[in-house]
Amino acid sequence: MVEPLEFRAAGSDQTARERTSSVLHAYFEAQRARASRRFLWCAVPVITILLVAVQIADGLSTRQSLTAIVGLSAVVVASAAVGERRAARRLHALLRSSTAEVGGARQPSEAFGR
Repeated sequence: MVEPLEFRAAGSDQTARERTSSVLHAYFEAQRARASRRFLWCAVPVITILLVAVQIADGLSTRQSLTAIVGLSAVVVASAAVGERRAARRLHALLRSSTAEVGGARQPSEAFGR
């Protein structure tokens, strides 16, 4: 069961709160896409094998139907991978832009005034 989480960004700067909110949203979206992809990469091959086995057992195994089942399975798995990649790219883009807006990543020596 998934429970929604609510975060409140501290600070008086509205843009900082919006930036934090969008980065957190992108992070959780990327994690959800990753979990979906992992699930589908495990479940789709099993379901495909079961469907092919049922077709062979019933004597309905034609080249076109088997090709269609395997093709659709490949499309589902590939679309899950594309969705995960898009979510990860969005997260990384938001992280880069938020770092650039803050002033860039500081080196440890700069952070401590050395």
